[in-house]
Amino acid sequence: MIISLEETTTVHTIKHWKTGKPFASSRKRLKYIVECDNPKCKKRFSPKRAGTYHSRRKLKDGTPMTKHYCTKKCQHKSMMRGENKVCAKPGCKEKFYAYPSANNQYCNNACYRSALFLMGSTCKHSGCNEPISKDNKNGYCSKHRGVADYKKHKAILYAELGDKCVNCGERDLLFLTIDHVNNDGGKYRKQSMAHYKIHRLLKHHRQNPGALQLLCMNCNHAKMRNGGELYRPTSWTRRKSAPVE
Repeated sequence: MIISLEETTTVHTIKHWKTGKPFASSRKRLKYIVECDNPKCKKRFSPKRAGTYHSRRKLKDGTPMTKHYCTKKCQHKSMMRGENKVCAKPGCKEKFYAYPSANNQYCNNACYRSALFLMGSTCKHSGCNEPISKDNKNGYCSKHRGVADYKKHKAILYAELGDKCVNCGERDLLFLTIDHVNNDGGKYRKQSMAHYKIHRLLKHHRQNPGALQLLCMNCNHAKMRNGGELYRPTSWTRRKSAPVE
């Protein structure tokens, strides 16, 4: 710990390099008076250099934590000596033993998580009340984090494929499915079982334009029963909603 800071002037007598005559030269420097951070030592001294047996660590918020020690022995004993601390979570006054070099502020992981999530909210997934951190950007917990990515990639892929069935023009997203134009979906799934995932299909579509298309459930099933070729009926049957009883 720095106690005081003094500005000193040192006068040196040196010889001129050409004439050999002596002359005085002054140099100003800052003199630090520090106190050893070992609680059992507390010795005051002036370090010969800025980095005399010091420990430069940073707290979790980025604040530098600089400590000075008179000897390496004091530094080692101070680092290995723990102390009793009080949990930093509001409402928790539990005491715990920690080393100064660890910078622990909470008594356990439960207090750390609850303190981190105090200013946060809950998961946006319906029926899930799992708290999320205030730094969470997508708004989902770790269990439902893939839901946001799935919806995002699905919307992008469907938009690039036209958002409608290429055979009958159906636009209801609940009826639309992704179809391989050349009927080679099984080949890709044998190479990798992750091929059916939506982000892999989006990547496959961008690498192979025209390899995928959107079909509704009826047209996709009719293509399968028609030997892999699109089936276009001569007359279309208009769907009607069933009466609500």
